[in-house]
Amino acid sequence: MVSEGMCNMVRHMFAGALSPVGFIDFFDSILPPERAKARYYIKGSSGSGKSTFMKRVAADLEAAGFDVEMFHCSNDPASLDAVACAELGLCVMDATAPHSRDPFLPGGVDRIIDFAQFLDVEKVAARKHVLAELAQEKKLQNARAAGCFAALGCVVASEEAFFEAGLKRAELEALLGKWTERVAAGTAAGREGSDRKLFVSAVTPEGPVSFAGRCFAGNTVHGIVSEFGAGTAELLARLQLAANARGLDTESFRNPAAPDRHECLRVSDTVFVRLDGLIDHGLQPDSVIDMRSCIGLPARIRTQPNLPAMQGMVRETSAQMSASKAVHAEIEAIYAEAMDFKKLDALYAEIFPLQFARKGI
Repeated sequence: MVSEGMCNMVRHMFAGALSPVGFIDFFDSILPPERAKARYYIKGSSGSGKSTFMKRVAADLEAAGFDVEMFHCSNDPASLDAVACAELGLCVMDATAPHSRDPFLPGGVDRIIDFAQFLDVEKVAARKHVLAELAQEKKLQNARAAGCFAALGCVVASEEAFFEAGLKRAELEALLGKWTERVAAGTAAGREGSDRKLFVSAVTPEGPVSFAGRCFAGNTVHGIVSEFGAGTAELLARLQLAANARGLDTESFRNPAAPDRHECLRVSDTVFVRLDGLIDHGLQPDSVIDMRSCIGLPARIRTQPNLPAMQGMVRETSAQMSASKAVHAEIEAIYAEAMDFKKLDALYAEIFPLQFARKGI
């Protein structure tokens, strides 16, 4: 627990996000089993109070002075998919689709919390035909959103390939060497560092959302400028490998429009962030790494990427996600009416407050 007078830290991120290749989740990175003392897997329907339950966990942890990580839902950024406290080795996560999870170490570290026990199944059964229709409508809207994002992915990949074809390898290697040497200098932990994969941004029903400002607060930020990211992913990947080889743990935040590529990298208290992507992180970097000198395309074909068209595709993806979210809200309302939230409150009081009052679990 932090000392009196010190402020604990609350970080905001995404553990999963929609991408051109479907929903990608890094839930295994939230709190790996070797670092966990207690992981709770919540099973329950929409509208059963999973996010509210986790927000309560986060608020109590913060009030008790612990550092907290809050993982937002990319389909509804106001809701949570998970909350974690590394100091306590504690994690509570929504373990239902599209990020279904089962305990890795049942009983020893992992426990299922089944919200279905507080559900009036007769009330739900009476609305089963309505729920079936809504579920089908939501599925169709999700398919539309996925199609829009897949199309966007093709355009993004094409633009990246266009600019990366003009990279001058000698200049690029000199820049990569300079920064990898800087990141790895003076460190040798005698072990291989680990990399934690997450998202700091996502395309959501409300449009593109970045939590960079609430995730990297207090860190030194190096912004990376290129032409549509040419060479940026390679730089970040090289920096990650160099840091890990020297025993430094890293967090690699993936690009939701190209999830196999880095968008940001955190090494200790230093962050490297791509500044020319589709999502504005709203950051004021402490310094800028300018990679544009590494691009040698002839002037006659050196055109700006078609950002307005791509941004339009992002807006359309968000619009389809918003339509799906509206249907989801109807489903949630039906289940919420059938929940006994008083019993859920009693379960919370039984499980958590005592744990937050002490260092270990």
